[in-house]
Amino acid sequence: MLEPLVYRTKECCDLLRIKPTTFWKLVKEGKLEARKLGGVTVVPAGSLKRFAENLPPAASPWAAYRAAPSVEVPTSWQAPS
Repeated sequence: MLEPLVYRTKECCDLLRIKPTTFWKLVKEGKLEARKLGGVTVVPAGSLKRFAENLPPAASPWAAYRAAPSVEVPTSWQAPS
């Protein structure tokens, strides 16, 4: 099966799982390339792929825990030995 050369606005939103307002914000910021094909706005497949490949890596759920300063437990809170 051939891959599409362009994606319509709704298809982009569905693929990226974003709302249309976010899509248009990305276009305005130049992060996604939008073109007109007749009266329809489309995004070239290469632009969509580049955008997805350049997303930052997801943070580990433990990243905030590791970045937090260590806290010492006051001696008054410690269980008697």
